[in-house]
Formats: sequence, C-alpha cells, structure tokens
Amino acid sequence: MNVKYRSIRLLALFAVILIASVFAIGESHAKNKIVCEYCGEVIRGQYVLIDGKYYHPIHFKCANCGTPIGHTKYFKKDGKYYCEKCYDSLFADRCAHCGGIIKENGVVSMGKAYHDSCYQKYVATRCDICGEIIFDNIYADQWGNTFHQKHLQELNQCEYCGRLICEQLTSGGMTYDDGRHVCNLCRQTAIDNIAEAKILLDSARTLLGLEGIDIPGHKIELHLIDRDSLKNISHEKDALQEALTMYRRQMSNDLTTYRDFDIYILNGIPRDHFLSVAAHELMHVWQHYNAVPDNNKALREGSCNYASYLVLQHIQGDYSRFLIFKLSKNDDPVYGEGYRRVSKFVKDNGIDYWLYHLKNQKDFPAGY
Repeated sequence: MNVKYRSIRLLALFAVILIASVFAIGESHAKNKIVCEYCGEVIRGQYVLIDGKYYHPIHFKCANCGTPIGHTKYFKKDGKYYCEKCYDSLFADRCAHCGGIIKENGVVSMGKAYHDSCYQKYVATRCDICGEIIFDNIYADQWGNTFHQKHLQELNQCEYCGRLICEQLTSGGMTYDDGRHVCNLCRQTAIDNIAEAKILLDSARTLLGLEGIDIPGHKIELHLIDRDSLKNISHEKDALQEALTMYRRQMSNDLTTYRDFDIYILNGIPRDHFLSVAAHELMHVWQHYNAVPDNNKALREGSCNYASYLVLQHIQGDYSRFLIFKLSKNDDPVYGEGYRRVSKFVKDNGIDYWLYHLKNQKDFPAGY
C-alpha cells in the first residue's frame, strides 16, 4: 500500500504580492510610466505586480467571481487568477471520506486524498494483530485478516487453517508433541477420540455412497496416530502427510479371496478436515476393490482428492469452502494437478463415466 503525505493546497503557486507606492518624481517617472494591464490607465499610486504585469489593486480580479483580489492571497490555475474562496470551491482537493476541503497536509492513498484524521480513523488498513497502521506491504490470510510482515516471523501458523496463532486472531493455540502448530479455533473441532473418528469415517463413506461410490465398511480398521508414528509406518519423510491406507489380501488361483484395510489418520485434525482426509483414504479403498492395478499416480491421487471434494460439497461453512479452495490451488504435480485433471474429466463426462474409466483404464484419456 503506497501512502504519501503531501501538501494538498498548491501553495507554491501563490506568488508574493508586491505592493509599492509610486510617486511622481520629475522626469524619471514620466519616462517610466506604469500602466494597468486591466484598464490601460497610468497607475499613480499603489499597484500590484503579478507575473511581470501591473494592476490597480481594484483591477486585479478573481477570474470566477470578479471580486478584486487586491493585496490578498490568490491562486493561479491554467493562467488565470482566483481568490481563495473560488479556488477552494473550484479546484481544491477534497477528502474522499468526508468531502471536506483539505487545508493542511493530507494523505494520498490509492490515488485518493484524505484529511489526515479521516485517513487515520476510517481508511487506513490496520494490522489485526498489533492494531497499528500498515504503511508498507500488506499480508493477509484466507480469512480476511491483515497484518504486518514482521508477524510472519514472530508467530506460528496454524497447520490447518493457515491463520497466525495469537490471542487476537485465534485465541491462542498449541503445539502437538509431533511438532504440529494448531490454533484454538481448529482445536474446537479437533478429532482426538477414536469413537468419534469412526463415526466420521462412516459419515464420509455414506456421503460417497450418495455420489455412486459404494465402499464396504466392515473390513476397514481405523487408527488415530501422531505424525512420527505415521512416518514410521509409511517409511515416508513427507512432513505434510496426513493419512495412509494399507491393505492385506489372500489369493487363490490368482483370485483375491479376502481383503482388509487399515486406515491411519493423524489425530487432532479439525472435523471438516478429517472428513476430507477420510474421503481421500476411502477412495483408495474403492480403487483397491475396483480400479485397474498400478494405474497412473496422478489419476489415482487426483481421484482421491476429488472424492474429498465430493464430501466437502455436502458440508456447509467457511472452513469446508477453504478446504475446497486449497484442493484447487494445490501446486503438487500429482495431488494438485491430478485433482484438476480429474475435475475437468468429471465435469465433461459425469461421475459414472469417471468411475467406469477407473475400472478399465490405467491413465487419463487424451485431452485430460
């Protein structure tokens, strides 16, 4: 935000009025007659000298109202001279907030002029953390909070909503034993109880069923774990990993006779986020049952993220919309780009054909 303080009145255009008493003194005066620019008569007394021209004081007039300016303050605009009242009325800058004339130093912000007091009280962008005006770069989160750059270095960011964790924005927060920073707004719905987690997993399975994605639930075991344990199980070093699906199967004559699944999800995830993650993992289960083995990873993970989107669509609220936004803006070439490609495919062909394609093809069709 570029904010400049400047003198709004063009006082630099105000010339000093030169007043002189001219006396007729012999031949020298006769040879140097001073003639009024307005009336053409010789000036035999006081005069006003403006831009090299002489006027009787009563003949130096306002170009708008015609009132003699005489020896008082005047302003010049486009080669014409105006009294203070007319200049203010016609040309002076007015406050974009209150409409009043700006007589002293004002503030220009985003191309608009303001009284300093109006700007400070009504217009200036203030930091939602410290309350001070932000004069340089404005930083903002997805929730409309604005703050100084310095706070990005001072405060932890919530892993789930992206807010800076502080009393002013989130009523504080905490750090989990595995290093995750979580604000108290997200903690209000955090899932730490396995019984509640199983209910939400079943809710996600039901919502996917409404979209035509049927997933058996009786062979799925859910586990809530911390991030360190998840890394040990998955053998992955991805700091952002939130869940993992593992499955076992028995084979007979090259046919699968038995399957069961273990879904591991981080504890302490906010409710809507948990539903999104659960939907993603359940789509992995569906693909284990139905999809062509070893299909393209972007198709596989993009389809799981699309399942998250389908579940989030059924949830009302700012946080679910925020999660959908994050899905669409994910810059990962597998999870993000895969999701966008699947979204386009479903938009063009429908959910049923998307599921049919997963059952029969390993990769995206041409054009996707």
